[in-house]
Amino acid sequence: EFDVVAELPAFQERSHEMLRRSFDGMVAFARAWRPDLVLHDLTAPEGALAAELLHVPSVYHPPGLFGTAETEPGVDLGDGDPSGSFPRYGLPRWNTGHVRYVVDPSPATIRPPHTDALFMGVRYIPYNGAGGIPEDLSRPSDRPRVCVLWGRSAAFDDTGLPALRSALEAVLDQGAEVLLAT
Repeated sequence: EFDVVAELPAFQERSHEMLRRSFDGMVAFARAWRPDLVLHDLTAPEGALAAELLHVPSVYHPPGLFGTAETEPGVDLGDGDPSGSFPRYGLPRWNTGHVRYVVDPSPATIRPPHTDALFMGVRYIPYNGAGGIPEDLSRPSDRPRVCVLWGRSAAFDDTGLPALRSALEAVLDQGAEVLLAT
C-alpha cells in the first residue's frame, strides 16, 4: 500500500529540485544565447526569470483561454515558482502580477482576464503539421469557424462520453463550421 501523505514531502523536494535545474538551465542558455525577447507561458516561468536577469522583455503567450488574473472566488493560479528560483537569483518571488506583456490568441468574446499588462490579441492559424492547407480555408465562410485542435490528453468528458464528440457537438450546436486539427 502506498502512503501518499508520507511520500508527499520527498516527492515535492524531488520535483522542486528538477524545477531548480530547469530554471538554472534556462538561465545558462539565455546568458549564452542573449535573446532580445523571451516568450513563455504560465507553465514555464523560467523564461520570465531569464528575461528579468538579462533585462529584456518577457512576453506571456498562453495557448488560449488562460489568463493571468483569476476572478473566480476561491480559485488561485498558484505559486508560479515553487522552487524558489527567483529569490535564488536575487529577485522577488514571481507570480502572475509580474506579467507586463501578453500576446493572447483567445477570441475577444471569451478572453480570460489578465493583469494590467500591455495586451495584444492574435489569431490562431488553422494549421497543424506538415501538408497543405485546404483551399477553402482562404475563402470567407458564411458561418463562424471554430478550429478544434485535439491531442490525446482527454479521451472522455465527465459524463463518460468521448470528449472529442462532446466538443464537436458543442461547436455544431452553435451553428459554427468545425475545423478539426489532430
